[in-house]
Amino acid sequence: MRYKLIICCLLVFHQVIAQNDEKKIIDLISEANYFIENKNLDKALEKIENALNILPNVLGMELKGNVNYTAGRIYKLRRNDTYAIRYYLRAADIYGKIQDSMSFSLTNYEIANVYFSLEA
Repeated sequence: MRYKLIICCLLVFHQVIAQNDEKKIIDLISEANYFIENKNLDKALEKIENALNILPNVLGMELKGNVNYTAGRIYKLRRNDTYAIRYYLRAADIYGKIQDSMSFSLTNYEIANVYFSLEA
């Protein structure tokens, strides 16, 4: 009985931590987008890198896709095409798995834009 109680408490504790991490990531994405809009890509990258560091603790696939998409967007704006493609491909993979067709399409559009800019 005692072991069941300990396991139950650990599961609840883990869930609370995961929810706090999800909230942090949502805030970091919002802050990164704010800095993108204000043309401060260094600060935006700092925020999204913090989100990427927390990301392994989060279970929400849509949130993982959004972080990777935002990272791709920042790297695209910084003209770092290799990293932009890397993060856009991760986002596309996640969006495909969760069948988010709108985000999947938008991400593939961004991938095409990066490849097109390489050809130009």
